[in-house]
Amino acid sequence: MNLAETTPVRSGLERPPQDVARPPRHGLLIGGAWQDAADGRVLAVHAPATGQPLAWLARGGRAEVDAAVAAARAALDGAWGALAAFE
Repeated sequence: MNLAETTPVRSGLERPPQDVARPPRHGLLIGGAWQDAADGRVLAVHAPATGQPLAWLARGGRAEVDAAVAAARAALDGAWGALAAFE
């Protein structure tokens, strides 16, 4: 099946189609765990030569930024932050 023929061009703000085979979906790495965006939004990455979708990336928003900042702060305040620069 050729996705370019069956999938309309998407703006990147929509959810991926559920009824067709699709490329890999990648989440956000926050606090050492992979997760989807809280609202389920994704961003489509297309091949420039063919326009076919290469991957769907989780589109993080405010909730994900807040979680990432909290995870980074916890790491910095914990054992990781106490490591010497060369470690």
